[in-house]
Amino acid sequence: MVLRSELSQLKDDFDLELLGFDDDELRILLTQAEQDTDGESQDESIPKAPAEPVTRLGDLWRIGKRHRLICGDSRNRDVLARLFDGARANLVFTSPPYATQREYDPTSGFQPVRPEEYVKWFRDVAKNIAAVLAPDGSYFLNIKEHCEDGQRHLYVKDLTLAHVRHWGWRFAHLTGVEPVLAETGGTMSQVAAERGVPCEQGENVGQRRSTIAGTRGGK
Repeated sequence: MVLRSELSQLKDDFDLELLGFDDDELRILLTQAEQDTDGESQDESIPKAPAEPVTRLGDLWRIGKRHRLICGDSRNRDVLARLFDGARANLVFTSPPYATQREYDPTSGFQPVRPEEYVKWFRDVAKNIAAVLAPDGSYFLNIKEHCEDGQRHLYVKDLTLAHVRHWGWRFAHLTGVEPVLAETGGTMSQVAAERGVPCEQGENVGQRRSTIAGTRGGK
């Protein structure tokens, strides 16, 4: 229902075909959006999650004619190969765990990544992005630094340097203090960055979210 509502609001000012839905799919979604609007007075409570999840590890969902969604580890090349099935991504957007700054479901099997281990942990992600990104595609990495003992932790900086020095990406641009990356031979098509504040003492003070952006050029 949320998707239908968003599409309904976008339809007058945005080319909806860019979202990957064909005419028939868009017509159905927009018609359902109008029906939802007509029935706004109806109960819209969110149902409880099932006791047993419907989706299992390894499930591949086909959404419409063009969209595919897989339940798996993006660091696993076999998982991505099955998802893409020979196709390439025009856009990769990843928002990986913020090291040890978040609490995660202990039953999920995921363990928070220590800052000093972060670059090693992310290495397979970066390799897989380079493997599936189209020659003219764009890559955005959304991540946040944090303060510890009165100073900013450097693992985001280490991650940026690893992209350049070890994983074949070329340092292309610098906006303020935010890093922007492009693979060797590539050129920047988009830059996304958010400015931060100086690191100071105090809870949540000095935190910022950096968006590392890059494009993959021909080799």
